[in-house]
Amino acid sequence: MFKKIDDILVEYEFFEGEKQHCIVFLHGFGGNLNNFSYFAKTFNNFGYSTLNINLTDFGFKSLPKFFNIYNFAEVVFKLLKSLKIHSFTLIGHSFGGRISIILSSMYNGVKNLVLVDSAGIKPRFSIKTKYKVIKYKAYKFLANKKIIKKDKLKKFGSSDYKNLSNNLKGVFNNIIQEDLTYLLKNIKCKTLIVFGSKDKDTPMYMAKKLHKCIIKSKLVIFKNAGHYCYVDESQKFINLVKSFLGENE
Repeated sequence: MFKKIDDILVEYEFFEGEKQHCIVFLHGFGGNLNNFSYFAKTFNNFGYSTLNINLTDFGFKSLPKFFNIYNFAEVVFKLLKSLKIHSFTLIGHSFGGRISIILSSMYNGVKNLVLVDSAGIKPRFSIKTKYKVIKYKAYKFLANKKIIKKDKLKKFGSSDYKNLSNNLKGVFNNIIQEDLTYLLKNIKCKTLIVFGSKDKDTPMYMAKKLHKCIIKSKLVIFKNAGHYCYVDESQKFINLVKSFLGENE
């Protein structure tokens, strides 16, 4: 299904359930509807209405360079409003966790929050990483002055970043540079934080900080899982979330 929000065509899956309460799924950066489709259908079988939003198709095609994480959150909020979903649980993975933090800190319609390997905490940079950043900035300066060729910049950055257009690199940088720690104290709903102990993209110190700063939060670690802990331990994740929602109905 598609709906136009502020000139952006948003794709989503909606499964109506017996219960009025809706679960909203927000996938991670570079993902799509497939990431949470199985889980949306599973929880629909439990009686919940579920909404699975494709952030990629509206988020990484032709957005203006200034587009940031708050713009993403605004589009999601307006989609929920247009679908007349006023009370819901948010389940956000990684990048989707950023949007979930913003919405749950500002909107009392969020009754429960599940953050899965969530981003949003300012990363700690090692000396090696800081050196790479300084080196990149120096190379970029020299390339802009045409002292060196711009090809020299290609060795910097992840493969995902390199594959983005210049315009979308600006959007990506807007997202990752935003530290959402200041919003955590405003989250009042019951919160379940689930992380994989082997997660290298959003390390364990981020999970602990989320838990420390969100008042009504519970932290669960999947010991043998990575950044996609909900996939690595899918049945365990389903049982955990089902129990969490049951406690808070």
